[in-house]
Amino acid sequence: VWQSTDVGVTWTKVNDDYNGEGEHIKAGAVDSNDNIFIIEGDEDVWKSIDSGTGWTKVNDSDFNGGNGDAKGMTALLVGTDLTFQARSCELANCSDESFSGSYTNPSGENLSVSANRYFQYKASFSSDASDMTPKLYNVSIDYTVLSSEPSDSEAPAITLISPTNNTGDNDGDITLSYNITDDSDIANCSLIINDVINQTDSNVTKNMTQEFMLNNLTARIYMWGVNCTDSFGNEGSSETRQFSAILTTEFSGDTTDLSVTDVSNIANLIIENISAGKIVFQESVDLSSGANIDGNVSISFNSIEISTDTLPALNKSANVYVYSLDYIDPTPVLNSVECPSSICTEISYENGTFVFSVTQFSVYSTKETPINDDSSDSTSQPSVGGNCYNEWTCTGWSECTSENIQKRTCSYIGTCNVHEDKPKETQDCIYISSEPEKNIIKLEPVFDMLLEIPTIYKDISVEDDLVVIMKLTDIKLSGKSDIIINFKIIDEDNNILLERSETIAVENKANLLREFELPENTKDGLYQLEATLFYGNNYELKVVGSDTFNVKRVVVVNYNLIIIVLFSVIGTIIYIAFKQRKIKYIFMKGIKNSIIDKKIRRKLEIKPKKS
Repeated sequence: VWQSTDVGVTWTKVNDDYNGEGEHIKAGAVDSNDNIFIIEGDEDVWKSIDSGTGWTKVNDSDFNGGNGDAKGMTALLVGTDLTFQARSCELANCSDESFSGSYTNPSGENLSVSANRYFQYKASFSSDASDMTPKLYNVSIDYTVLSSEPSDSEAPAITLISPTNNTGDNDGDITLSYNITDDSDIANCSLIINDVINQTDSNVTKNMTQEFMLNNLTARIYMWGVNCTDSFGNEGSSETRQFSAILTTEFSGDTTDLSVTDVSNIANLIIENISAGKIVFQESVDLSSGANIDGNVSISFNSIEISTDTLPALNKSANVYVYSLDYIDPTPVLNSVECPSSICTEISYENGTFVFSVTQFSVYSTKETPINDDSSDSTSQPSVGGNCYNEWTCTGWSECTSENIQKRTCSYIGTCNVHEDKPKETQDCIYISSEPEKNIIKLEPVFDMLLEIPTIYKDISVEDDLVVIMKLTDIKLSGKSDIIINFKIIDEDNNILLERSETIAVENKANLLREFELPENTKDGLYQLEATLFYGNNYELKVVGSDTFNVKRVVVVNYNLIIIVLFSVIGTIIYIAFKQRKIKYIFMKGIKNSIIDKKIRRKLEIKPKKS
């Protein structure tokens, strides 16, 4: 067998005797895979797959069973093609990716795609033979598992956005916003108000600002934070901030926006009624405990009043603006009488706006400055040039009644036909009975509270601890509930000496004993301990109880020093007596305090001992 690889120009023998027989080749052919086939004279068929070097008989003899001699052989060349493609996708239908790869007649080639969740592959077969049917025999996919199951052991990170710490709220409605980041989904986040879960949000989107809403808050201080749990059960907590509800909905204009102000140190606090007047405080004001300014500050035509009994934080120096006056020369009025110069100082009067400064607060108004008549004694002229003024005179407030109300009577002394701007004649107060058992404020149908300072603690020194007993009975709250107790110790001038708060859980009844350490600078005098209990869904309900006690400083006697001095004096006397031989003997313990005669001593040979 000879082979040519250059179109018959040269030849090489590749097999000397391919079949070891005497038969000769009658016909030969090469197929599309370079396999060589030959037919011998005896019609045996041989095949070579290595270009004629080696041969194998593919039938034993006479391939056609004696049906004539083979005259020739030819190869039927059929064109075929195979294409294999794949794609890696994020979406289940793989609409987000395109197929890649085009492999013709592959034999074990690897087609690599990026790691993902979804994969698709397709194989395409084509052939020139119409009688062939394509069939996918086998496809194998190899992959590496990067993680058998997602895992997250880190707690969510929570950032509080607003309100900022120590700021306030002007209307009792507030939005608390925060942001949360985590490697996994967030299951829920809860708003914590004063260490109690207020509300929970189970539809939280991480890396975006989230919000909680609070409405109709009472005037007080609130501690808030956010706790979040991710889908793996990891819990995270934010920092704790505080804000104060300070109600100023009845005021507008230049009224200070407390939502962006540190309410523990408010400089130049402004409260304004744009149609009547305003107050601009000249001292720093601390409203961090919350304040109901709507209920304790009144600014109306020619009248500006602050109830400093219930809101002592506003008893500060300020500039008072009174609008829309038609006086020629107004003058300040304090509690219906002309304000003394030690309290009020006139600043300006222009275009009907009268400005004066005050050192403290009560009820301020204005009136026309009296004009002296040279023809007679000095008298007050209530109206000048056809103008009139409204003015009222009021009695002092009565004692607080058991209904927690104070009353007074106000009479009109102005010159106008229409009597306007009458001051209020009733106000709320706290009634304190001398009998502790009567200091019970009932909140039907919630619970009764009794606050009592035991008799032995009614008069104490500054070095003593104050002890108070609280009894909560007939509790009708739904199950175990949290209540917040705010304690205050107030002196006779309504200054807060000490304040603290705590949260307790109660169910049927509760007996509490609390001790208070008085500040070292506590002065002698009468003090009131006030306890305010807040309860309800948003701690919007409250009950107040109080009792009084006296503080007296005591002179501490150093008895040890007195004893030392006394013994020193006695010792000195004894020493002098020995020197003067006035004392001859010392009577010892155990001799029953009897004196033995000298003769008996000699007889018994007893000698006195020297001391």
